[in-house]
Amino acid sequence: MVDRPKKPSALSATPGLTPQAQVTISHSNDRVSAVLPTGESIEVLLFGATIISWKDAAGNEKLWVSEKAKTDGSKAVRGGVPIVFPVSNCSWEFLIEEGIGGSVEEGSGIESTRELD
Repeated sequence: MVDRPKKPSALSATPGLTPQAQVTISHSNDRVSAVLPTGESIEVLLFGATIISWKDAAGNEKLWVSEKAKTDGSKAVRGGVPIVFPVSNCSWEFLIEEGIGGSVEEGSGIESTRELD
């Protein structure tokens, strides 16, 4: 076996549980926020299942959301990242033919409220 003069030492394990994200539900149960122990954070609007904020450990915003964006559930959010992507009518027609989907309008995924199970 080859001797390694600069061999790294073994990583020390921290006793107990690993740090977990702090998750909160706020604003009349329409948003979920999570903050990692390292300081990064995310905020998800349940209407349209859209990420509306993602900050690094220094608190710098990494996502664009329009100042004119409606976050009250009246229409789809302008900006952010949709977690549930819109499905066009042609896709829904295929799903309905296959017995998978129901009758919905185009973009309904981003114009409805998601629930947490």
